[in-house]
Amino acid sequence: MFFIQGLIIGFSWSAPIGMQNIYMFNNAVSNPRWRALAANFFVWLADVLLSLTAFFGIGLIMAKYQLLKVLIMLLGGMLVIWIGFLIVRSAREVDLGTQAVSKPMTKLISGAFMVTWANPQAIIDGTMMLGASKAVLPNVMSEFYFMLGVAMASAIWNFSMTMLLSNARAKLSSRFMFRVNLISGLVILAYGIRLIIKGLLISLKMV
Repeated sequence: MFFIQGLIIGFSWSAPIGMQNIYMFNNAVSNPRWRALAANFFVWLADVLLSLTAFFGIGLIMAKYQLLKVLIMLLGGMLVIWIGFLIVRSAREVDLGTQAVSKPMTKLISGAFMVTWANPQAIIDGTMMLGASKAVLPNVMSEFYFMLGVAMASAIWNFSMTMLLSNARAKLSSRFMFRVNLISGLVILAYGIRLIIKGLLISLKMV
């Protein structure tokens, strides 16, 4: 039962479109399948580590220290804007099937952790979602099965989407990928701006 609960929460956590899913999409259609799956393993690992961190209460620290929350949102927002700018700037450079040759695996790995951990809203939302679930779990074993379900949901979502998109990459044109990257970058830019505005609004309330 607790495992099923974790699966449901995990899919709710993984499925919404955000920086991580955009990154996974771009990797799947721009890289050979083995490389996309290898990079996606680190996306999944970063996601599980963030889920565990949120589950065990990083949000409690941010709730107690509002200034820390503001700093994380402002700095994270600036980093998100920078990521969005890089995606927009490189949108025309996408060449299906060759992009992975020029991008080292170290960059794919660092990118996986960046799009996951450089997202303050994901930390906050994850804490609310997973932290609330932890509060009603009766014991350590129930917590274990619950988080196992969360991790399994993340794996199912990430790897199935990577395989699906990787199979479809032969049918995608470079023009289509340019549009996808441009829109993705603009969405992330807007998201970063929104984070900074929210951080500023919170800071004004603290004055």
